[in-house]
Amino acid sequence: MSPSGHKRVFDEEVLVDLTQFPDRIADTFAGKTVLVTGATGFVGRALVERILHNTDVKKVYILIKSKRGKGTQERFAHYFDSCFFDPLKKERPESLKRVEAIQGDLSELEIGISREDRRKLIDEVNIIYHSGASVRFDEYIKKMIMLNVRGTRNMIALAKEVKNLQLFVHVSTTYCQPRNVVLNEDVSITPHNPHDMIRIAENMDEGTLNILTSKLVGDYGNTYTFSKALAEAIVFEQMDKLPILVVRPSIVMPCIKHPIPGFTDSEYGPMSLWILYCKGMLRVTKVKPEYVLDYVTLDMVINTLLITTYNYINNTEKKYRYATRRTSNGP
Repeated sequence: MSPSGHKRVFDEEVLVDLTQFPDRIADTFAGKTVLVTGATGFVGRALVERILHNTDVKKVYILIKSKRGKGTQERFAHYFDSCFFDPLKKERPESLKRVEAIQGDLSELEIGISREDRRKLIDEVNIIYHSGASVRFDEYIKKMIMLNVRGTRNMIALAKEVKNLQLFVHVSTTYCQPRNVVLNEDVSITPHNPHDMIRIAENMDEGTLNILTSKLVGDYGNTYTFSKALAEAIVFEQMDKLPILVVRPSIVMPCIKHPIPGFTDSEYGPMSLWILYCKGMLRVTKVKPEYVLDYVTLDMVINTLLITTYNYINNTEKKYRYATRRTSNGP
């Protein structure tokens, strides 16, 4: 589709009046209040930008923790400074006033928010996007469990209290089931009970846990994919009790189009290699030709989050429940 509203069908240019079609995404979010965790991260920030850019959402709450001596409000004061938000500030500057920062920390009990803020979220929120997580592959297992697993359990506990919850979206990863050759829309059985792992992390010292890491993680490869699998198990326990959607992106790469083509400020995953390629410092990489580069662009991930949100909320008969479905982790 070209910007002029034309599309080419069998080499014939046909004029299409796009205004005749309703904006289903915008209609879904109109007047809604959204909570986003991980809003300072790569995916969470892009999600906030797109919601503000394309919808008339009523309010967006974002969870921000104090960090490196800077409090929540101090960090929030510079939240929109990145050039990533320049198109939004130019085209819809008034939308920035719809964002409010909530002090919190997913690694803490009750996600570290005050009673007043918790009550506000319980009374007002309609949609929750839980994208907050540590994405480091080499992070110590204790921190990963406390943040990615217990943090998810605490977010689920909050979601259960929300009065008018329409959807809880859990952002997971394609690599949560390393033993499966094909990632199906199924629930996988984790090698350890996630609640047991939380109790172990809470009560065992970090040094001992580090010694046990390889035994616990097994063929998950790293503490990140292991913790995300445990977090999914926490989420799937509640799928018959809450409106839940799980989205599993693969390796997230720079934007292909929106809001700035090629934008990234992430150095995680393969991005350090891509930076070296772009600077001409790395010309050749040894790879196995049979391997596939499993990447997805950032704006495609955001598109998926918004479209699946629309589909879940507006197509009741298509909602899937996996609470009673199980699949082994075998190949």
